[in-house]
Amino acid sequence: MNDLQKKQLDILKEFIRVCKKHNLHYFLVGGTCLGAIRHKGFIPWDDDIDVGMPRADFDKFMLLQDEFKGTPLFIQNYKTDSKYIYNFAKLRDSSTTFIEDFYANVTEIVRKTALNFPDEDEECGVSKYEGGRLFRENGMFVHDVEVLGIGVEAGIARILERQRTEMVTKALELSDAEKNAKKLKSHLLG
Repeated sequence: MNDLQKKQLDILKEFIRVCKKHNLHYFLVGGTCLGAIRHKGFIPWDDDIDVGMPRADFDKFMLLQDEFKGTPLFIQNYKTDSKYIYNFAKLRDSSTTFIEDFYANVTEIVRKTALNFPDEDEECGVSKYEGGRLFRENGMFVHDVEVLGIGVEAGIARILERQRTEMVTKALELSDAEKNAKKLKSHLLG
């Protein structure tokens, strides 16, 4: 385990401590979940820890900044930092520095594909980032997504973006088809 991973693990332990103390539910997502399963730890090139929470627990956690008094940890979100551009929160360590590279073009593709964001409507003034998608299977409502920097050659990036869009679209079509089949079955049997 390298120094970055040790620091991430320390932050995660503090997060878990506070969640347990306040009976908040959380789960690993993204590369953190994949790393735990596939690598039995960290993905070697992953540079963060990703956790999700049910909305009610997340809202409670956002009020627990005092739990980190006396430590370099703090909750960063758009309410605590006017220059913070993301719609999710981070538990940060002020004794460290992390520089993010945000890839808007990939994020735009994921937003449009996974969350059905409309194109910007200048007449109505609708932001292309309003909306979201309710995933009825687990009751989660995803408002937005982001993709952090990945260094790949432009041609490969276009291929990956096209394939990712096709895969997400197919997954959503399958999910919708499965829901429709269940509704039809219920209607026919009911």
